[in-house]
Amino acid sequence: KRTGALAFDQLKTLVGEWEGNSKGAPSKITYTLVSGGTALMERMQPANEAEMITMYSADGDKIVVTHYCSEGNQPSMKTETLKATANKYSFSLVSVSGLKSPDIAPVLTSVFHRRLVQARAPS
Repeated sequence: KRTGALAFDQLKTLVGEWEGNSKGAPSKITYTLVSGGTALMERMQPANEAEMITMYSADGDKIVVTHYCSEGNQPSMKTETLKATANKYSFSLVSVSGLKSPDIAPVLTSVFHRRLVQARAPS
């Protein structure tokens, strides 16, 4: 298997319901395998905001991500070429559609990364 597929297999272990925080408020995050197991769908439901969807998939030796934000933008991100699986993956911004302000693009990647790291199993 290519490194991206191995990393994606690792992300598949997130399948299930999780609890986390979004802007200090509780949120529920559900991970579901879709498209015959080739994509991982994250459904984030913040307590006081509209839900958001993020799709993860393997692309050779990388993981690619598209986030469907409740703000109406859709950033696409990818990892650098992966040499091995890890406990944390960093994503860089590839493109954004539906962006209302170009100033927010660098913030999207940072917020996305923090959200993924902050997810935790429900008690």
